Amino acid sequence: MNPKRVNLVLPGFFRAFQLTELDHNVEVKSQLQWLISKSDYIKDSLSPSPFIPDEYLSDLSLAAYEQPHSAAGTMSFYADPINLEIKSDHLAAYPVTISGSDIEKIERIVKEFNQYFSEDGIILSYENKGKFIIRCDRDDSVVTEPVYSIYDRDIKHFLPKGSDATFWIRVFNDIQMFFHHYIDIEQRSFSNGVLNGFWLWGNGVHKDSNESEILNKSAVISDCSWVGGYCESHKLNKTNLESICDTDETEFTIIDEGLLISSSCGDFSDWSIALSKIEEEVIEPLINLLKNNVISSINVIDSKDSYYCYKNRHRFRFYKTIRPLKELCVK
Repeated sequence: MNPKRVNLVLPGFFRAFQLTELDHNVEVKSQLQWLISKSDYIKDSLSPSPFIPDEYLSDLSLAAYEQPHSAAGTMSFYADPINLEIKSDHLAAYPVTISGSDIEKIERIVKEFNQYFSEDGIILSYENKGKFIIRCDRDDSVVTEPVYSIYDRDIKHFLPKGSDATFWIRVFNDIQMFFHHYIDIEQRSFSNGVLNGFWLWGNGVHKDSNESEILNKSAVISDCSWVGGYCESHKLNKTNLESICDTDETEFTIIDEGLLISSSCGDFSDWSIALSKIEEEVIEPLINLLKNNVISSINVIDSKDSYYCYKNRHRFRFYKTIRPLKELCVK
């Protein structure tokens, strides 16, 4: 049987928190800590990891893959719901969580939004796995920053850039005016904050490809909303953990974004809960596959140019102790 390799992409793990933040939290030894402690740390700027397929780590547009059969030439953005707060000397943004139970509010906001921006040719929709998507027919000549970069920071440093930046900065400001004047406070109040803006990012035009340069011809295991369209466009097989034993594929990329928002916001409590879920649903099954010699190696990654590589021959490294969480998460 050909050896199977797994690339485990966990954005928001290695550089999640500052050392002082981790020092004040109780650390619990985990299977992921064990796995990484027995691994080789690899950093090679000449050979960056080819397993990172996301906007927060590369220049790939993801929003276009949410609906892979959208009209040719249509540019797509993620429109992440945010709460904008005025600080003493800057404007900061925080995530707003919206659930399916809020569907009536969402439908009202989408309807009013599309009427308000009809002359700009901008259309908002609420679709796959709770994502807001904006589509328009403008050229893809603007560079945006991922929403995970902005939380609790001065957003003026992250505004759109490029030849079409002026238009999209105006749209960003108009969105705030829209919420202020057209949506009642009750209609934009959600469980963890008041919605008063959208952060537009991940923009691009959908393009089919016969080759997958980013995922290196790996089969993909992920519940991220964009993965289905990405795999369809790049002729990749989307599978699940349970099928690793039975498939002829030898390279797998597992992508779990569960740590992203909590690490971006510096919320250690939510981050710990999300990590426990990943431990149970992903790490434990992978370690069992390692022990049963179904897979030969695991790359644990959250950066384009550095990651940890565990190979089965390392299972006998009894002399390597389990490293504290703060040593793994802070570089």
